[in-house]
Amino acid sequence: MKSDALHPFVQGLIQTLPESDDVFLYENRRAWLQAAADIFDLLYTVPVSLTDEEAEPEKIVVMHASAKARAGRFKRFCGIS
Repeated sequence: MKSDALHPFVQGLIQTLPESDDVFLYENRRAWLQAAADIFDLLYTVPVSLTDEEAEPEKIVVMHASAKARAGRFKRFCGIS
């Protein structure tokens, strides 16, 4: 998948990764992974049931009450005002 086909939040997340030979402190990794999890929660759907293989699972949009707070944290993480 081309990076320009990715949602801007995912593009921004990838752009915040350090180079492979740079130091990536545990605290920063943890913050990055949490930002990734928050973004995926905002953008993607999940099946209602993962056990019903015969029926096509309905999809629900995962929207948390703290979606605005997560988006704000991500913007601060990326240095976006």
